[in-house]
Amino acid sequence: SRHPRTGEGSMLVRLQPGWRGSRSPALQGDEEIFVVDGALEADDGRRLEEGCYSFQAAGRARGAWSSPHGALVYASTGAHPELLA
Repeated sequence: SRHPRTGEGSMLVRLQPGWRGSRSPALQGDEEIFVVDGALEADDGRRLEEGCYSFQAAGRARGAWSSPHGALVYASTGAHPELLA
């Protein structure tokens, strides 16, 4: 879903095995991630497994996420959804 004026929204995303996202030098909006199934790995060594939650505030840099074995992720984003970038 996406708010028509602000661009804020949420999504349920199935990431395929081997998926890799990109770094974000400064998030345009808050980013919340909840791993429903599978796992995400951050390039700083963090690992989010099933049931894990992550919050990154707008304006902060965020490294790249990847999912070597695939994942089902619920994400809530600000006006610019960098998660899938």
